[in-house]
Amino acid sequence: MAQLALLLIFGFSSSCNGYFVYLNRSGTISEIPSNIPTNATKIDLRNNIISSFGPRAFSNFTSLLMLEASENPLVSIDYTTFEDTKIDNLILAYTQLTQIPDLNAPSLRHLHMQGHPGITHVDFVHLTLLYSRLRFLNVSICSINYTRWPENTTEVTIKNFDLTRNDLNTLSNGAMNSWRRLSFLYLEETGLSTFGCSYINDTELIILKLSRNHLTEFPDLQCVGQTLEILGLARNLITAVAKEDFRDLVTLVSLDLKANRISRLDEIYYM
Repeated sequence: MAQLALLLIFGFSSSCNGYFVYLNRSGTISEIPSNIPTNATKIDLRNNIISSFGPRAFSNFTSLLMLEASENPLVSIDYTTFEDTKIDNLILAYTQLTQIPDLNAPSLRHLHMQGHPGITHVDFVHLTLLYSRLRFLNVSICSINYTRWPENTTEVTIKNFDLTRNDLNTLSNGAMNSWRRLSFLYLEETGLSTFGCSYINDTELIILKLSRNHLTEFPDLQCVGQTLEILGLARNLITAVAKEDFRDLVTLVSLDLKANRISRLDEIYYM
């Protein structure tokens, strides 16, 4: 354990199967260490005191695929920070950023931005154009209360989308329509009082989590009836569940309805 602690304090590098990892979680570094090998494919600087990444800060790391920089007091990241890298996975959870950064990072496919109470507005039109290869987006535990959505576009590539614990309250009709790769959607504890196919037409959802909202009716989900397997509706205000609610959900294998206000529950398991 003592040896591991020293490694975490002073940083270490390792190589395996062509991947070169540098890790330093000492809590003391305020800038990118100068001793990181330029062939690093993963750099882990979590839990330090870095406040910004300047122009082309990582451009020397032309093989860089992943950066973990969560729990730093980051307030700014320059647009060119990742130019000439192959950055695929960017983890920036629990920093002091107040917006999702605009970056010249066309290879980016995974973006973790959870834990930012200063983020209140997200323009998904701009975001999905800027990061046209994005597959995974986590903006949970923020304060998002305003959103702008693409209109019936088939170009959005996001497959896994987490908006849990935000202040949405409502979504624009057609918000995620035609996001044909969308398979996993998490909208728990967002203040939603309505949800249904008007927001997710032409998607192929497998998992949908809507727990801890203000839904009073079982949502109309016939548009994803051929793909939806897991549905979370716990801790809403739903009062009744009928057979008709499940008629089109032919692939559903898991349903969580606990802690609702259900006074009528049809024999849905014997349809």
